[in-house]
Amino acid sequence: MAKVVGDNTATLPISVFLLIPQFFLVGSGEAFIYTGQLDFVITQSPKGMKTMSTGLFLSTLSLGFFVSSFLVSVVKRMTGSRDGQGWLADNINYGRLDC
Repeated sequence: MAKVVGDNTATLPISVFLLIPQFFLVGSGEAFIYTGQLDFVITQSPKGMKTMSTGLFLSTLSLGFFVSSFLVSVVKRMTGSRDGQGWLADNINYGRLDC
């Protein structure tokens, strides 16, 4: 766990390769879930509503992305201090994800 003291601009000893397992798990999970959901929507909808149900499925995905962006904004606003740094700071050296 690295802590920054003062205006230290040193690089943290964290490799980007630590994110590979997380990206692999999330990516493979989304690939399996999305294809299963889309197959269910297409096979269970009436013939005249296949296009509309596919559009509705994709709209729910985009709504989920908007909700996650909103939650990140709320966390940044609620955990930010007077200097604007909170749990999700713009600079990883000043973030507080270890709390």
